[in-house]
Amino acid sequence: MCCFSVKTLLNVINFIFALTGAVVLGVGSYATVKFSEYADVIGDVKLPIAMIVFGAVILLTAVLGFIGVRKASNSDQKVIRQGRCVLIMYAVLMFLIFVMQLAVGASIAVFVGGVSKISSSEGCKDDEICKKAEEKVVKYVTCAFNLTCYDAEECQGTSVTLAPKTTRNLMKEMGIEKGSSYCGNSTAFQNRVVDYIVQNFGRPIAGTFIGFAMLEFFAFVFTMCQLCSKKNKHTDPNGETFYGSLAAQKPNYGQSFVVSATPSNYWNCPRCTYENHMDFAYCAMCNTKRPENSTTAYGSALAGV
Repeated sequence: MCCFSVKTLLNVINFIFALTGAVVLGVGSYATVKFSEYADVIGDVKLPIAMIVFGAVILLTAVLGFIGVRKASNSDQKVIRQGRCVLIMYAVLMFLIFVMQLAVGASIAVFVGGVSKISSSEGCKDDEICKKAEEKVVKYVTCAFNLTCYDAEECQGTSVTLAPKTTRNLMKEMGIEKGSSYCGNSTAFQNRVVDYIVQNFGRPIAGTFIGFAMLEFFAFVFTMCQLCSKKNKHTDPNGETFYGSLAAQKPNYGQSFVVSATPSNYWNCPRCTYENHMDFAYCAMCNTKRPENSTTAYGSALAGV
């Protein structure tokens, strides 16, 4: 039941990632083709290209997860080994994506925390992060102020470039237009922009990155669980599957047990001398392959002796 749950959870997570990757890839591809029409919004063609790459990586990782889970759930030992290799690749990719997204999400959250202090009554004071954030925000706000309140065609006196049409529409959505009270008070203008960006963009984006990072971490953990659950899985020549980790097949040290079958139903492992039932193609203790024509000379034993 536990293995079934892990398998199901992995498939659900992979479905979410496959859907997310496909959406990001599709949006990036569309934006690249229609770049000339949306240049004012996108600003730089590097953004849709980055979306294509990121979406492709997520989609590929999800596909590896689907393939690995399916192969690892097979009853054939060869297919299981292939599935384990795929799941290991999947786990490595998922862990790397987790680290990167967590780092990006944490960086955004820290930056947003600094930005949010700009509009507070206390200001930045001795907060270095807030001061660095304020330097960047002031440049963008200055540019937006000139575009919105003075109908500037482009930003002057700053090192940033904002799309005029998009910036004016965004300011209008905030309730800031030419002739409004905000245009007569640059400090009020800045505080309004800061609060709006923090609430509607900064925190949601940081939360999304961190949330996906946590999902990727769970995928990594579930994958390791799936790999461990298949570690002692063996297949006999007839295709029947056995698990060498079952307590009934691996008695505790010193526990007496009687073998009711004939001596030929058990074989001694040449590597660790553990006694295995003949249905086991591999040793339940050390995973050594069963030698041909292996039998024991007796039908009862003392575990561990």
